[in-house]
Amino acid sequence: MYTIEQRPALARQIQVLKLMPPEDSVSHQQATPSVDVANFLRSLTRLRTLKIDKGYPQMSGILDPNSSLLQSSDLPSLRNLRAPIPVNSYLEPQLSLDRFRTLKSLTLTDYDEDFGLPVPLHPTTLPLVTHLAISGIYADDPSIASLCLACPSLTHLSLFAYEAVYARLLTSLPASLLHLGLDTVDTEGNLGMGAGAEDCSAELSRFPLLRSLSLDAFTFSAQLPTYLSNLRRLGSLKLVGDRIFNVDVVKFLSSPTRPPSLRVLDLCLECISIGRRLEVDERGRTVGIDEAAEQDWDVSGDWDLPKYVRPGMTHVYKEMCGIRKLAAQSGVDIRGNLYEALEKVDVYFLELANIAIYRCFRDKTLEPYLELQSQALDGRLPSLDLTTLDPQKLKLVKTELPDEGWFALSLEAADE
Repeated sequence: MYTIEQRPALARQIQVLKLMPPEDSVSHQQATPSVDVANFLRSLTRLRTLKIDKGYPQMSGILDPNSSLLQSSDLPSLRNLRAPIPVNSYLEPQLSLDRFRTLKSLTLTDYDEDFGLPVPLHPTTLPLVTHLAISGIYADDPSIASLCLACPSLTHLSLFAYEAVYARLLTSLPASLLHLGLDTVDTEGNLGMGAGAEDCSAELSRFPLLRSLSLDAFTFSAQLPTYLSNLRRLGSLKLVGDRIFNVDVVKFLSSPTRPPSLRVLDLCLECISIGRRLEVDERGRTVGIDEAAEQDWDVSGDWDLPKYVRPGMTHVYKEMCGIRKLAAQSGVDIRGNLYEALEKVDVYFLELANIAIYRCFRDKTLEPYLELQSQALDGRLPSLDLTTLDPQKLKLVKTELPDEGWFALSLEAADE
């Protein structure tokens, strides 16, 4: 800030600014001349994005209703604002945003973690705001509805609450929302790590225009598909946490009441092992295989196979493939860490198929192929007409798979 005050021409080049507290605030204040934050921001005539970290010492003076910044300037180029709620040691914090008339995206963090009441909002209208995100203790308080109603153009709402008790709030939100995210956060700011949540599946049917929906752990139940049947425009659904397996995904995908516009199903499991190719040492031995008793390896060949594990239940890769296959038949893409695990399964199946085909060619027998036919390799084993193949006269065919960085092997009758 001090450098820009000394060289004002630099201010016109700044479009994105992040204000964060110094690691050593005492020595920093001693070494750096005092700067009026409001005057500094006012000099940034092309500023489009402003991010203010929690703990910035002059935060309370930036968004305070009586600040010189809000009284004399509306930062005409500002489009995106991310800031913690300002806290005054003697008065309840007041959030004043009415001067930021050009805002399109607003993110409020640490939502009143120092006070026992929701933050009182100055009467304001933010006509251009389409994206609103709020995180903190009161990110699930019904008072948030008033802020949403003050944003008549609002389409995207993301909430990150410690307890995530959203049901009461949802009944007051505008039904015109197009994108909704209900998540949790802990006091350290870790997403998905809130202390608890409540099922709000029933309230979701109030938003028939939703195009995308994201639900964190415990904010949905096994009855979720029933309430989604009213969301006919829903194109993307993200589910997080162990309760994914409480929802009958297979039944949901095959149900005639499934939202017809659904094209993306993002499944993020908490206790999933993506799987990996195990390292092999210079003697060809699998590294770590001797520690099987200690590390509970689920190993096949040189692979630590993908799996989902929680107490009393293990879902291995074959079961996960069934969900993806049905999704593909329904025109739905599976994403998230479940998809990443299935990608590893694809590579594993391809290696099994290639090994079997090569052994058929090398040993002049079709037995390796026949042994694998009974296993569901999800299409990786090539379809061969065994009646036309003479094991003694086989031709190895290699097909490059550039998108996967590998190749697939097959067999044909050798030329006479």
